Amino acid sequence: MKKITFTFIFFINLVCYCQSKNQYNSFTSSSNTLLLNYDDLGPQILAHNLIGFQWWQWNNHGSSDSNDKTEYDIRVIVFKNISTEIVKKKYPVDEKLKLDFRYISYNETITYLDKIINEYKGDFNTDRYDVVKRKIIHHFNPKK
Repeated sequence: MKKITFTFIFFINLVCYCQSKNQYNSFTSSSNTLLLNYDDLGPQILAHNLIGFQWWQWNNHGSSDSNDKTEYDIRVIVFKNISTEIVKKKYPVDEKLKLDFRYISYNETITYLDKIINEYKGDFNTDRYDVVKRKIIHHFNPKK
């Protein structure tokens, strides 16, 4: 009986863990959208003016507890040739499922990345922003 109980509890924990880590699995990029992680656009100090702070958007603020290890899994949807309203319907924010999407147009994203690359080139390594920029350009303008 202990073995069955242990197995059952282990299975439930495994399922819950996988669901919490894979809440975005049913969402994919399309020809008009590209899913990125919040961190792809930089640390919060650079990105917050563009995509908001790096905590759940349904909270007024992040934790002030330095021991809090909450990981805010936030995705950014870059979109082109599609309305914001359609993008929001396709990628809805859902507090219960902890689905937090931020929406930004292709042009805003490229302008932001160009600014980071040009303004901070000598201050720190901006190669990662160039990589993200090329990824976005390639996604929306694939060579045929």
